[in-house]
Amino acid sequence: MATLARFRWIVAATVLGSLVGFLGSYLFNPKYSSHARIEESSDSGDHWGALITPDSQTEFESFQQRALSPNNLRPVIEREGVAKSEEAERVYGEIVNNARFQLASSDNAASYTAIDIDLIYTDSNPRRAEQLCNVLTSGVLDESKADSQRTISDTTYILEQALEDAKNDVQDIHRRLLKRPSDRKLAREYAKAQEAYADLAAKRKETAEIVIGGTYRLPQRVRVLLPCDIPTTPDFPNRLLCAALGSATGLLVGIALSGARRNSLDQVAEPQR
Repeated sequence: MATLARFRWIVAATVLGSLVGFLGSYLFNPKYSSHARIEESSDSGDHWGALITPDSQTEFESFQQRALSPNNLRPVIEREGVAKSEEAERVYGEIVNNARFQLASSDNAASYTAIDIDLIYTDSNPRRAEQLCNVLTSGVLDESKADSQRTISDTTYILEQALEDAKNDVQDIHRRLLKRPSDRKLAREYAKAQEAYADLAAKRKETAEIVIGGTYRLPQRVRVLLPCDIPTTPDFPNRLLCAALGSATGLLVGIALSGARRNSLDQVAEPQR
């Protein structure tokens, strides 16, 4: 009977501890994380390089800074109707504090032609976590488009300068060739200059076709692989872990109480001398 009683003490303390641990987890403010995954492709032709290179942490950090910049995110916050103008600054601060980026595993990516990036936003409300995760995703897409536009503008300017120099070179050699039409070396130089000019003109035309009336038809460098989800279970606290810890604590307490009760009963049962 005494053994059965001690066993009941241990079981009761374990069950009670598990229940206290589980219910106690509700005293903490929960944290829910909404996840999205995007793919950044470097297969964009010769006009611009990759937004992120897998072997450059600096480039990845620079990408995060641009994506989270106020000039990039504030217009998205207002556009998505998340907050009014006077509240945009507060919401922007929440996103910066609660958002994070991480590179997904790309060990098997062939030649690193594409990089997968996880966007994660954490909030105490699961639906708000999903809502602001969408804002973050839109901000990344907007920044990618703006970055491509800047690169196209820079490329256009460089090509125009190079094309002007090549044109002057062709005209200069042509003038000299008119004075020395039998100079074969100069004729070959003139042919090469014309070829270089034609190559630059073709590249300039190709770039100009991307820009139509001030709008850009850009390759899709960044695309959403997995949209933001609505989390169903909190990241913190881990309720099952809290229940397990409570159960373990209850077990230890139950063993201790059972041992103490046994000692007490032994002392009572010990005959007086």
